[in-house]
Amino acid sequence: REECAARGAKWTEVQPANKADRMQSTRAERLERRELIGALERSVEDAIWARRGVDADRLGSREVAICLFEELERLEQLEDDELREDYERLGVPREPGCTRADLLSRLQRVLLWAELPVEELIVECKTRGESTSGVSKASLSEEE
Repeated sequence: REECAARGAKWTEVQPANKADRMQSTRAERLERRELIGALERSVEDAIWARRGVDADRLGSREVAICLFEELERLEQLEDDELREDYERLGVPREPGCTRADLLSRLQRVLLWAELPVEELIVECKTRGESTSGVSKASLSEEE
């Protein structure tokens, strides 16, 4: 309530008429509080993920977003030679003079693409000017 007051947010405080109403009100308030806290936690998570290019809405699931985020964190902790090994294992072409930041950025994109639903892959291709003609959603889904 203090934070709401400090932010200028308005609310109406309801005083229950009797003990039964008060108990019902307390239970509803606890449920609402849990829901609000959960929404705030998801919002903070989304902001952290977004800084790494992880969008749970595009990925279609928070679970996939969590796994992708954790994999990106793992990659950032690797030594340079281990990072290059992971990069080569994924078959991503490497240019001479690639920096660590380049490797991480490219790995992030490839890992993201591997998790995107077909519809989002098509959007990604179109954004990059890649043709998707001749590729049906059904054939792409079969490969998953």
